[in-house]
Amino acid sequence: MVPPGYRATSGSICQALGIRGSARGVATLRGKRPEENRPDSLGMEPDMAQPQADKTRIRFSGAARRRYKKQKQLEGKGEAGKPAPTPTNASVTTPRMGEPASTGTCKRLRSEQSTPSPSGALQVGKRPKIAADQRSFAQATSGLIRIAMVPMNYPDRKLDKNEASLLKEKVRGGILGLARGTKAPTFKGTSDRDGAVIFNCTDKETEGWLQSLTLEISAYQGSVRAT
Repeated sequence: MVPPGYRATSGSICQALGIRGSARGVATLRGKRPEENRPDSLGMEPDMAQPQADKTRIRFSGAARRRYKKQKQLEGKGEAGKPAPTPTNASVTTPRMGEPASTGTCKRLRSEQSTPSPSGALQVGKRPKIAADQRSFAQATSGLIRIAMVPMNYPDRKLDKNEASLLKEKVRGGILGLARGTKAPTFKGTSDRDGAVIFNCTDKETEGWLQSLTLEISAYQGSVRAT
């Protein structure tokens, strides 16, 4: 209770209640906020600034994450200290001033053996050489004696394919029918041309033997002569 005639003040009230320094404490509370409730320099309450800071994280690209993962795998295998292999055929060129930097494309080295010769273009137009067995018919039959077996009334009548094959079989049969020890006639091929069978005899003996055989064939079958 406040006695009559006294003015109640905060100090007197505190003294009456036995509290010291409370009035100063109340003034302090009124004039200044506690430190824990003071906003930070950004004008944000402390309990609001901390979660915002946690949300701002550095995000790496996909390539950086793959390199980091590969580095971790190499460290686990004990290969982190080994240098990465470098290509042997890579060529490093320094760009000139004012020119853009070249890309990392590697050029294949050309060996000296693969270098085309200056006369390579001239060799394309050269004619192929003629082999020894690619001679003309006249060159191949030069020095031979050519005998033609034809019908008697040639060229009014000409041999067909069946008659030409039959005459060739007669000549082959005559060679196989020679006695043992007799020199066999030799021919350098035969040909069918313009209704006649042409035999290329290598010597006079072969020519004489074919003339005799033609007479025998004509005696039995007729209408065949050798020219």
